Amino acid sequence: NFGGQPSFPSFAEVVDRLVAYMDACGFNTFYYPAVWYHGPLYPSASQGDAQHGSRPHPPDFLRYLLRCFEPRGIQLVATFNVHDLPSLGDVETDEDRVRAGVSTPLTVLWNSGLKRTGWHGTEGDFNPLDPRVHEAVGELVGELAARYGDSPAFGGVCLHLPRHSLLWFGSADTGYNDENLRAFEQDTGIALGLDYADPLRANRAYRVLIGKHQQRWLDWRSQRIAKEWGEYADLLRRARPDLTLTTNLYTVLDETDRHPTEAPESIDYAAEAGECGADIRELAKIPNVRFMNTFSPGLYRWERSRRSPATPTQRAIRAANFSPSAYDPFAAQGRPFGVHQPVRLPEPDHPVPGLRPGAALHVLPVPLPQAAEARRRPDERLRRR
Repeated sequence: NFGGQPSFPSFAEVVDRLVAYMDACGFNTFYYPAVWYHGPLYPSASQGDAQHGSRPHPPDFLRYLLRCFEPRGIQLVATFNVHDLPSLGDVETDEDRVRAGVSTPLTVLWNSGLKRTGWHGTEGDFNPLDPRVHEAVGELVGELAARYGDSPAFGGVCLHLPRHSLLWFGSADTGYNDENLRAFEQDTGIALGLDYADPLRANRAYRVLIGKHQQRWLDWRSQRIAKEWGEYADLLRRARPDLTLTTNLYTVLDETDRHPTEAPESIDYAAEAGECGADIRELAKIPNVRFMNTFSPGLYRWERSRRSPATPTQRAIRAANFSPSAYDPFAAQGRPFGVHQPVRLPEPDHPVPGLRPGAALHVLPVPLPQAAEARRRPDERLRRR
């Protein structure tokens, strides 16, 4: 997080330290948000500049990063850590009107309500299959490719996918919008027997779909999501053939909370991702896709330092980092696969000035490279000596 350095020379000093750190550690790729919670951090033609006071950056700081990275062979991958967008701010939020048939890009829940509020740990507020959502995200991907694709240091886009991202469904409890239900019926030939004038039709659809057609419903949603993400990847390829689309799944980190008494080895994390809308088999068909899973060994340490030891949740968090099901199915798809490890600081005996007591400072480092790649630059320096 560069927030707090909105101007030069302070921003330049931070970037100089970043480059020195990456070079010393052998890192050659830097993942950083271009689209943050409420919109772009760069001057976007379609969404404006959505920077907020808590995370200021210099104007067009991404271009500065690229210029610093180019002579060093470092790549910048622009991440989408996005909850909502400015263009989606004026939408229909009245549940009675939506139940009467008015369209909205907000997601319709299993109980026929609208998802209008929520944050970490809940599903996203928007229906990712709504054209207004899909087109807005596509415009941003196209903008980034056109704006920065001329730099050899620009590596592509990463979709950062905790449960609350607007890029997917987040669980089987969302996405019961009329448009989705009609499209499912048309594509699959499965009649749901709905009266589209019934104000509780979303709940009736949920009971039919989960009760009788759950896998077909989840597969259909994932295929639609894969088609959308494939279009984003195509925008990148057309701008430059080597640009990639990375999907950074938080499924392992998020889903341990749902299974505190189960051994993580017994949990099918690929299926959990499919429930959220990401079928790795479908995504693997995208030519320039890369897979990444997020783990947090530091979360276990943070939990143990503040709560009673050996609770079921702590055991699940610890064991998930060693579960084969969190690695093997994803690595077996024939696409590059990496690991992302956010950490929580400080330790109890290392307070950070200005941080309120008991708060956690989140540090999101670059993904960990494979061992051979991690050692490449240090080895080169030793050989030169």
